[in-house]
Amino acid sequence: MLAGLYDVSTRWAVTHDFEQWKDEIPWMSLYFSGAVWSSLALCGFALVKDRLRRYRRRPTGSTPMRQRVPVRI
Repeated sequence: MLAGLYDVSTRWAVTHDFEQWKDEIPWMSLYFSGAVWSSLALCGFALVKDRLRRYRRRPTGSTPMRQRVPVRI
């Protein structure tokens, strides 16, 4: 691990050569597209989760309706 940290801290070669990056392109493309979109979707589900109760079907029959109680967050 120390050798890897040393390598990262001392090697600073900037290149725009395609040959240097061609092995990295598939996983970087997947990461910067699929992983980012899935994390944004997870955030969206977390925001919508509390509002789903509004769209659920109300119980029918003789069961009493539950009274909603406001909760401070």
